[in-house]
Amino acid sequence: MSNRRYHSTFRIPNQLILDQSLSFSARRLGAVLYSRRNPLGCCRKSLAKLAELSSLSVTTTRKALEELSAAGYIAHIHTYRYDQYLGRMVYAVGVYQCLLSTAKDFTSVPWKIFDAPMTGGSFAAALYLYLQVGNRSRCFPSLAAICRGIGASMATVCRARRILDTVRLFCILQCKKCNRVFSSNSYHVLQTAVVVCDASPSAPQPSPQLLRVAPFPCLLKHITQSRVFQAFSSLWGTLKIGKLQSLLR
Repeated sequence: MSNRRYHSTFRIPNQLILDQSLSFSARRLGAVLYSRRNPLGCCRKSLAKLAELSSLSVTTTRKALEELSAAGYIAHIHTYRYDQYLGRMVYAVGVYQCLLSTAKDFTSVPWKIFDAPMTGGSFAAALYLYLQVGNRSRCFPSLAAICRGIGASMATVCRARRILDTVRLFCILQCKKCNRVFSSNSYHVLQTAVVVCDASPSAPQPSPQLLRVAPFPCLLKHITQSRVFQAFSSLWGTLKIGKLQSLLR
C-alpha cells in the first residue's frame, strides 16, 4: 500500500536535488523512485509505469534509469518469470533499489508536485526551492542562486518561475527595497491548500495547525477563497505585504 495515504510529503536526498551531473529527467525520475520505495528501499514498477508517473517518454525513462544507476543512486535488480508461450524464462517487472539514505540530509516534498504539469527544469527548480525552504514556510533565493543550484541557464529558471507561479505550488512575491530597487523574490510554500473561510460565525474555521503553516495566516482567516485568488491575480506583478493587508481589509 502506498505511503501517500498516510503522509502528505515524501523524503528525497539533497544530493539528488543538487547533483548537476544528472539531467532534469533523471532527477525527476529519481524523485518518483524515492517517493514510491517500500520500507526496504525497493521500488517495483514497470518501465511504462515509471514513464507515466514521471510524465516522460519510455525512451527518456530508460536513459534516466541508466543515469541514476551509473551515478550510484539506484541499483537495477533484474527479476525473471516463466513464459508458457515461449517456454523459457523472460524478464519480469524490474526492481529498483534506492541506495541513498533519507535518515539525514533530506528534503520533504509534497506529493502534489507530481500532479502539477511542469517541465523538467521547473520540476528541478521546485525541488531546489523546497530544499531552501526547509522547515520554514518561505525562502528568498535569487534567480542567479537557483541557476547555480540546479545548473540551469537564466532563461530556463525564468521560464520555470513563470510555470511555478501558474501551477500554484508557491506564492511568488516580487520584493522591492526601500529605494525601489528590486530584490530577491519571496517564495511562499503552498504545501497545504489555501483553505480559507467566510466571516460568518456558522462557517467552519481552519484548525490552529493549518493557520501556523499556511502563508499569511493572519490574512487568510476571515476571507473567502475567491477574494484570495482575486488578490493574487490582480497583484501579479510587484506585491507588498502592506498592500495585500490593505486589500483584504
